[in-house]
Amino acid sequence: KDETFKPLLSGADVSRYRISWESGKWISYGKWLGAQREQRFFIQPRIIVRQIVSGEPPRIFAGYTEQEFYNAQIGFNLLLKPKVNVSLNFLLALVNSRLMTFYHRNRFLDQSKRVFQKILIQDAKKFPISTIDFSNPTEKAQHAKLVALVDSMLELQKKHHEARMEQDKELYERQIRIVDAQIDRLVYELYGLTEEEIGIVEEE
Repeated sequence: KDETFKPLLSGADVSRYRISWESGKWISYGKWLGAQREQRFFIQPRIIVRQIVSGEPPRIFAGYTEQEFYNAQIGFNLLLKPKVNVSLNFLLALVNSRLMTFYHRNRFLDQSKRVFQKILIQDAKKFPISTIDFSNPTEKAQHAKLVALVDSMLELQKKHHEARMEQDKELYERQIRIVDAQIDRLVYELYGLTEEEIGIVEEE
C-alpha cells in the first residue's frame, strides 16, 4: 500500500454513538475515484449516519469520530457549518434519540417492510432539528445537559468496547441504557412533548 490508501469503514463499523474501524478494509483515495468527496468529510470531527436502520423496531445508528476514516455508500457524514453554535454532541443526541427515529419511521419508511430499511440524506435534511437560543437560560442549560450526557455516552461506549470481562461489559451496558434514557427524556423536554405524546413514542 502507498500513502493514498486510507481506512475504509463498513456499515458494521458504525454503531450508535461509536465508530470503530473493525473491518480492516482500505481504499485508495484520490482524483481517480468516480465520485470523490472533499477530504474534510473524512478528517474533521463529524457524525456518520449509517444508511441501513436496524433493530426491532428499526433505529437510526449515528456515531461520532475525529479520526481519519473514509466511507462510501454505507452512510453519510454530518459536519457543522461555520458559525453554527450548537455542539456536534447536541446534534448526535437528537439524531440518535427515540423521537427522531419515531419521526423518521413514520414519515419516511415503508411500515410493511421489516428489513433493509434506509435513512437517506435527503430525508435527514427534513428532520425538525431544534435550534438553541443561547440567550435563553433554559435552552442554554438543555444544550449543556445534552452535550454532557453525550460525553458520558461516548466514554461508556469506549469502555464497553475495550472491556474483556463479560461482567464489565454487562455493567457498561446497564450504564449505557440509563444514559440513553436520560438523553431521550431531555430530547422530549426540548421538543415540548406531553406525557401522552411521550407514551406514543415509547410504545412504538
